[in-house]
Amino acid sequence: MSEVAPRKVRGAIVSGYQFAITLGLMVASCVDYATENRMDTGSYRIPISIQLVPALILATGLFFLPESPRYFVIKGQLDKAAHVLSRVRGQPIGSEYIQQELAEIVANHEYEMSVIPQSGYFSSWANCFKGSLFKASSNVRRTILGTSIQ
Repeated sequence: MSEVAPRKVRGAIVSGYQFAITLGLMVASCVDYATENRMDTGSYRIPISIQLVPALILATGLFFLPESPRYFVIKGQLDKAAHVLSRVRGQPIGSEYIQQELAEIVANHEYEMSVIPQSGYFSSWANCFKGSLFKASSNVRRTILGTSIQ
């Protein structure tokens, strides 16, 4: 969601997403409590069927969601990236706003490619565990701290 959202509203979208998850947990709990004393198959069919409704809405919405412009930049298809940005932002492809945002995405991708070691799939994962636990800038320390917080 935040891939195609304007910068100004990305935080609000992520916060709204988290709120929707929390609200969904609350509704699920209420439905479970409401059906806990049923002695028929409705005790499990009702909660499952209620869960299917938002899942079907989301699954249907995925067909209308465009690919991320960042995906097209990574694939080297800048014309498609500009087209998606134009469609999502509601502005022509040649507008200064679209061109600036596309240039920012390209610059960010080039910076990431210059910083991240370009190697195979397994060696890129192995980079997460390189370094010393006692150096603040080592990848293994960052990995352990990040996973410990979770």
